[in-house]
Amino acid sequence: MNLNPKPKIIGFLCNWCAYAGADLAGVSRLQYPPDLRVIRVMCSGRIDPVFIFRAFKVKADGVLVLGCHPGDCHYQSGNYYAGRKAKFITKVLKICGIESERFMLDWVSAAEGARFAEVVSDFTQRIRELPPISEIEGLEKKADLAMKVAETERLRWLTGKEWEITTQGNVYNERIDQGQFDEIMDRNIEESFLMHQISSLVSNNPLKPGEVADNLNISSNKAFKLLLKMEDSGLVAQYDMQDRYPRFVQV
Repeated sequence: MNLNPKPKIIGFLCNWCAYAGADLAGVSRLQYPPDLRVIRVMCSGRIDPVFIFRAFKVKADGVLVLGCHPGDCHYQSGNYYAGRKAKFITKVLKICGIESERFMLDWVSAAEGARFAEVVSDFTQRIRELPPISEIEGLEKKADLAMKVAETERLRWLTGKEWEITTQGNVYNERIDQGQFDEIMDRNIEESFLMHQISSLVSNNPLKPGEVADNLNISSNKAFKLLLKMEDSGLVAQYDMQDRYPRFVQV
């Protein structure tokens, strides 16, 4: 395994806290690794998961998001939303085959120049101990798949509604606990991941459920159920019948 002495790291910094903390670190002449490329954003909660996966696609070795401490957000709850997105991002990275250690969310206030230097130093060291991201086989394809999963409407809705569903309940005053919600989210992430893989498989080549199952290492029954669900959504259509089994193709 090749270590990475000069990683390329992208940092999304909240304008009101983390960016000011970075400025303070500079004014205070604090030392930290020079590998961070900073992108200033108004709030950590505005970071779309797609931005993270796109950064990996263009071969960023690590992505760091720094926002205000919980309870100190300039926009009241933006950093809590960032926390929920970070949990989602970590899950998608794992299922798509990119090390989740390459991503981190943390908090730095405007008065914490020393903490900014410490967080950047620790994260940079972590990334240096990983091989260059360019060594990940099929990186572009994996990052593209991660972006497609992140763009799934249902997953975006669940991420946005997590706090409300687990604390206040839905419109029927039905509340589910955090464990149940995490199970629902995990199930939907896996389903979206498999559906996008299936779309790629049948884009130009009609396949039977069993053939899809063999390609994805899942059961034929699960593949057939997913294909039927995709057919209902207009994502695939039945192409023909072969050996008494339907073959499906991307619409």
